[in-house]
Amino acid sequence: ASRGARCSRRCSKTEDRWRPSEDEVLSASRIAPLSRGARPAYATTLANAAILVAVLWGATPGAALTAWYAAVLAVTLARLALHRAFARADGRGDARSWENRFALGALASGAIWAYAPAVLFPAGDPLLQMAVVFVVGGSIIGAAGIYAASRLAFYAFAALPSVVIAAQLLLQPGRIYKLLGLTIVVFAMVMVRVYRDVHGAVIEALRARLRNEELTQRLAGSEARLRDAIESFPEAIAVWDGEDRLIVCDDAFAQLFGGGRRAGGGPKTADGAQGGACPGPRWASCLREGA
Repeated sequence: ASRGARCSRRCSKTEDRWRPSEDEVLSASRIAPLSRGARPAYATTLANAAILVAVLWGATPGAALTAWYAAVLAVTLARLALHRAFARADGRGDARSWENRFALGALASGAIWAYAPAVLFPAGDPLLQMAVVFVVGGSIIGAAGIYAASRLAFYAFAALPSVVIAAQLLLQPGRIYKLLGLTIVVFAMVMVRVYRDVHGAVIEALRARLRNEELTQRLAGSEARLRDAIESFPEAIAVWDGEDRLIVCDDAFAQLFGGGRRAGGGPKTADGAQGGACPGPRWASCLREGA
């Protein structure tokens, strides 16, 4: 028994040595929601881009709009291929590397959206200009939720469109445009603050889930070690709760007080595994059966 205990301690130390750190596990756990959140955004991206093309058609050269939408489609398909590769890998691989790839895709998408206010901004038509600002700004707001698990991906997507919109408005003649440009700057600062709060809440939720999973695993391991210890003891052993109800016992106790019942009419341990008397009978009931 002493050798077994020493072996158990050595195995436990070896497992602790090779167990990944909390930060590594957290980093890996952020990638899955990042992938799930971005996937439904692809259809929305294509739809919003199509709406913007339809709004600007006639006021902006059709060739430029067609080329821009083709670029949107190409980047979206490339990002979809990346997510399929992540799904096929089933989460395997370096989490940082996957996050960098997703952030690179977000950067490419953000650059495509920044092209709209930079090049497709219709001169002399405030209504169409505000349509561009509205569509691109809506994409930035949506990114705060889609990339809530990754600051790198969010800033990669949102930085270029935000800067370009603010700069385009500030460079337009007239006091109103200057004020609108300053409004975009304030909006960007507020978005950063809001995103930090959202990101922090997501990270705390992931930490809580990981801790609960770790506690569940530890509890299962403790129950398994207790069951092994009870079964390895040569004498009849049983564990009772505060109401004198049987929780778990070994085979010797089951044969002595439970008639040796097995699976199929069988007694089980408290966690549902076969072996031992059924959890629930009181001490007096077991004595009557043994008699």
